[in-house]
Amino acid sequence: GSFFSGDYDFIFLSALIEPLREIYRNKENGVKVVFSEYCPEHKTLDAFKKKYECIGITSPEQYTVFLDKCLKWLNPKTTLCIILGSTFEYPGCEFQSQYYQKFNKVIKNFANGRQRLKIIEMDSLISSEADFDGNINHFSSEVYYKLAQSICKVTGRDSSTSYAQKYYIDLLVYARGVFKKVLKQDSFPYHICQKLYFRLTGKKDINR
Repeated sequence: GSFFSGDYDFIFLSALIEPLREIYRNKENGVKVVFSEYCPEHKTLDAFKKKYECIGITSPEQYTVFLDKCLKWLNPKTTLCIILGSTFEYPGCEFQSQYYQKFNKVIKNFANGRQRLKIIEMDSLISSEADFDGNINHFSSEVYYKLAQSICKVTGRDSSTSYAQKYYIDLLVYARGVFKKVLKQDSFPYHICQKLYFRLTGKKDINR
């Protein structure tokens, strides 16, 4: 089934990056789209630039409206789980850290008392700067493993090594699938992500 029509027990949404993406509004009909890393000088985006205008990033209040709609449209038996970004003051990511502080506070207050809305905070899985991997939204393999354990706990599954490892690998496989869709497979960023995937999963790269 689809996101809203499927018979799911749990749906997990990451709020690590999406809230920081800029929203663009169609100048004619008002339709809004999220468009990351928009570059006005890029020639191939001239048509987009003429039709859309930037109206800023997603506010915490806008995100609560989105969550409220999700809870209403989802199967009443479905629990929605939100993963909140880290407020740790990571070098070069000061804006993201400050924004997450404001964003997370509003989302946690909104979730309070709503039984079908659960929160996982990345801050609870991080103890030092060493837990990051070059960016406030990228983490060490140990943190991702802890995240897998947190997911097991939320779903009521056994958080033992076998279950946690399964969810950890599932997360990496999902991330790899996303990268394969958005990155050209002969590009440098794709090869970096590919190497990271094999390193974290322990799988062998058959192309070597």
